[in-house]
Amino acid sequence: HSRARDILRGWYRQLPSEYFIRIVHVFQHVLTYLVQMQISSQVASVCSILALLYQINDKSNVLPYTVFYNHEASTLTNFKEEYQRWKGVSTMFSFFRYPFLLEPSAKSEMLHLESQDQMISQVMMVHELESPYLLLPIRRDHMVEDALMHLASKPSASFKKPLKVIFQGEEGVDAGGLAKEFFAGVMRQLLQPSFGMFTYSEARRLFWFSTTPLENPTEFRLVGILLGLALYNGVHVDVHFPLVRY
Repeated sequence: HSRARDILRGWYRQLPSEYFIRIVHVFQHVLTYLVQMQISSQVASVCSILALLYQINDKSNVLPYTVFYNHEASTLTNFKEEYQRWKGVSTMFSFFRYPFLLEPSAKSEMLHLESQDQMISQVMMVHELESPYLLLPIRRDHMVEDALMHLASKPSASFKKPLKVIFQGEEGVDAGGLAKEFFAGVMRQLLQPSFGMFTYSEARRLFWFSTTPLENPTEFRLVGILLGLALYNGVHVDVHFPLVRY
């Protein structure tokens, strides 16, 4: 089996790009048909071939990665069932084992399910005297300073807890709205050129790292933690970096 796979891989690598993309499209059409007609028996085999083609393309960069997105697999799939199969027996088929087939919206749903699962696991593991949440008490007029200070003092395991933002002096309970307000406000300040961490290109409408060295480079790590927390807690942050950043 492995010998036949190696031969097939070598043959695909030698194909001109116009023939290679035709083969990808053929198997994409087959997968689309199988998903639409709910013929599950052959889906795993087709995905394995597409995975082989994707690995070849990943090294040669002949085709854009978006060619491998499959709309039907990304929209007609029951993601909760897929997640359970993905986290269950390793031999069970799941589209989550082939993330290159999934469109960004599907990957976002995949990350959301994983985040929820980890949050539940983390809450169940905490000591009875320990808060099940990652609590961030924030002063509105010192938002960046408080955020970076609290995150630097937290153990990495606490980042898997559900986030609760508390604006000091206010009685609002964070049901998600305060977290969105917090991330929007703190990222808006961090991205200001005057803060010294990022620069902004008006022509490209993108942010990039400042060439001016910071007194404390670990602040970049803390910003990364902030972005990770936003993603983990399902909060959209309007930050525009070049694709190479991702």
